Amino acid sequence: MSLTKSDTKPFGTGRLNWVSSGWLSEHLQDVKIIDTQPDFHDYMTEHVAGAIYMNENVMKAWLDNLPQQYLSREYFSAIMGRSGIANFNPSVVYTGKGDSKGNQQLPRSWTILDIFE
Repeated sequence: MSLTKSDTKPFGTGRLNWVSSGWLSEHLQDVKIIDTQPDFHDYMTEHVAGAIYMNENVMKAWLDNLPQQYLSREYFSAIMGRSGIANFNPSVVYTGKGDSKGNQQLPRSWTILDIFE
């Protein structure tokens, strides 16, 4: 099987697929968009219209006196629900400036979303 990247459809064969900015611009109303930039200022100055700011740090909190613990399923579900995201919503997770600085917000955030699906 030969896979080729395309602007007209998602690229990949599993649950995680890559989409181009062209594909996203054609499907803005069909997906929930999650911006994972590590710096909220960057989100405020430039983000995809309708994107929800939710990086890895939003998904963590102090728990039993230990910092940076992932939220419980209950709290995570509440945050996602308040953001308008449910398990059945197709979502696009992206970052603007974050990963160019060596930050791994995008893959970490996607992994957390995948775990709590």
